[in-house]
Amino acid sequence: MVMLNENFYGKWVLEDADVDNFEKYLTAIGMPWIKRKVAKNMNIDVEFTNDKAPLYRVKIMSKISNIDATFKLDGTFEPEKTVDGRNCMSKHIIAEDGLSIDQEQTWEDGKKVSMQKFQLEGEKMILYMECNGCKTRRVHRKNK
Repeated sequence: MVMLNENFYGKWVLEDADVDNFEKYLTAIGMPWIKRKVAKNMNIDVEFTNDKAPLYRVKIMSKISNIDATFKLDGTFEPEKTVDGRNCMSKHIIAEDGLSIDQEQTWEDGKKVSMQKFQLEGEKMILYMECNGCKTRRVHRKNK
């Protein structure tokens, strides 16, 4: 069984928001204009814990909304309520080296798809997101 690299666990603080591309991504997922304007400049922190192993737990925290979710890491689609309020189906897969998590979200009966990758790169955790060709790269640093 592939295990998530231990360096994932802990709280990650947003360091580089890639604001312009993030707003394009938010448009692609269908977020309304006013929510995009607020979200693009908001710090969103991410925390991974293994307190529910073999599942993994992720907390996404912002000043407006928080999510505390537990997921399987075997590629099984599960219901998910996103920070922006979408109800979607989501699947998560750990890379063989344990250094990344690939996430696929679908909503509107599979008509909309978003791909996300949480990738450890040195001391950083990079969140890559893509929907309809709109890509963003958000850099997080570990909160020590």
